[in-house]
Amino acid sequence: MIVYQDFDLRIQSDGEKFVVRARSGSQVAVEPLEIDQALPRDVLTLEGADPEIVRRRGADLFDALIRGRIRDLYQQARGRAGSDSASGLRIRLIFDLRDERLRPLIRLPWEILRDRNDDANDLPALDSRRPVVRTLESVTQQLTPDGGPLQRVLLALADPVASPETDLHRERAAAEMALARISVRPVVAERTTRAALFEAIADTNAQVVHFMGHSDVDPETEEGVLWLEGENDEIDRLPGSVFAGFFIGKAAPRLLILTSCLSAAEGPAHPFAGIAFALVAAGLPAVIAMQSKVRDDSAIRFTERLYRRLSDGDPIEAAVADARRALSIGRPDALEWASPVLFMRDEPAVADSKLRKSPDPPDTPPVVDMTVTTEHVEQQINVGVVQNFHQHGKAHGA
Repeated sequence: MIVYQDFDLRIQSDGEKFVVRARSGSQVAVEPLEIDQALPRDVLTLEGADPEIVRRRGADLFDALIRGRIRDLYQQARGRAGSDSASGLRIRLIFDLRDERLRPLIRLPWEILRDRNDDANDLPALDSRRPVVRTLESVTQQLTPDGGPLQRVLLALADPVASPETDLHRERAAAEMALARISVRPVVAERTTRAALFEAIADTNAQVVHFMGHSDVDPETEEGVLWLEGENDEIDRLPGSVFAGFFIGKAAPRLLILTSCLSAAEGPAHPFAGIAFALVAAGLPAVIAMQSKVRDDSAIRFTERLYRRLSDGDPIEAAVADARRALSIGRPDALEWASPVLFMRDEPAVADSKLRKSPDPPDTPPVVDMTVTTEHVEQQINVGVVQNFHQHGKAHGA
């Protein structure tokens, strides 16, 4: 089990310029942030970008962020973390969402950070011992998450366009198979409507809420929206700000997952217009979302590995890093490993980011979709293996 020390990088505006205030324990270092905001523009969507260009841009971002006295502090922090696999250094990029001058920097794909001076020449975002986390400050008080062993998971599926390019049942099966290892049977909502999603969140008190489907940025409102099932087979576009309101007045889920395209994109309308930003700003402690379009097979691979690590009792940060690595190994020519973004609130309550697993089945089984059996899950996985040869290039969640 990994125990993290924090290496905080607080990015702030200083007049017309920016500064980075780094903290490791009681030690502090400050350096100016001199960065061309258009630098990673060609890899912002992470679609079809040249991997070598991304490597160079990632190194440029790292050099701009961690330089001078901050680099010295970073090396000291890495040294203190040591080589023990049970200890790690959590790299937290901290932004104040209320400062509009930071918005161009929030949009940058920080997950591609790469230390060109590292002997292994690797990427922290793929290393469970050096995970990259985005920490957002907001005036809203954090909602109190429900602790205890992981027992209650809600999977909400919606595909109002019935896209042949999306196989949500395989993604659902991947999550169920991993959770079955710790005797957790998720509640499943299929063909999810707005009312059904609200009621499922209200009734299940889930520790993990996972939306599988489509999302984008509405061109009219410039706000991030989830695609839900509407009347007469129409799309019901649920704004992220409205979705965030579903969690008011109840124990927050420990983790909310959005494996849908552009769910981590910042909406142009205002700092909280993006779906993930609205959820974190509303007080949710941890949100995983996608900052680009994601292929269907990649979303399935990410989901399976993420739940496998969470069911092992690993911290959320380690589970995300490992799931990213699974994507990078599965498709080394693509950059979808950089699409997942982990957002966390900047409060002590999220310092323990582990979803503790239950060694025994719960005394009272949660409400579940009883049509799902182990045989059905295994069949879905096996079918998916065959289909993957034919559908390897299809898009997911867009």
